Amino acid sequence: MNDESKNILIAVPDASYADMLAEIISGMGHAPVIAKNIDEARAYINDTIPLSVVVVDWELTQRYMPGLIELVNREMPCVGRYILLDISVENIKTRQETNEFCCYLKKPFDLEKFEAGVVKCIQEAKVTKETCECNHCLKFKTD
Repeated sequence: MNDESKNILIAVPDASYADMLAEIISGMGHAPVIAKNIDEARAYINDTIPLSVVVVDWELTQRYMPGLIELVNREMPCVGRYILLDISVENIKTRQETNEFCCYLKKPFDLEKFEAGVVKCIQEAKVTKETCECNHCLKFKTD
């Protein structure tokens, strides 16, 4: 069985960008999975691997994967917070007010800050999953 803290969904429709993020995450010792559209994201969410973190590029996700945040919040409230990448400081400030994301990075982002954000989100997910009763978490409970 996979260590659930290592499975990270990258929901970015740009292949080269998603591959770069996956390489960084893989280099940290985690197992990235890439969703380039909403159907792929839905399949990973309903799949047999536990997910802990979702990485989204706000502009690309809003444009090419509308409804992704709502889907994750509905199906995996245990994750419910994300790593947000965006070029707009204003968008980041607006999203910070909603407290949906555990890490906000302006593109281009600093590699060390991205890695720290991944670690922070994984830690938050572990705490949340201890008491979560969503279907996604219940599938992977061992006790």
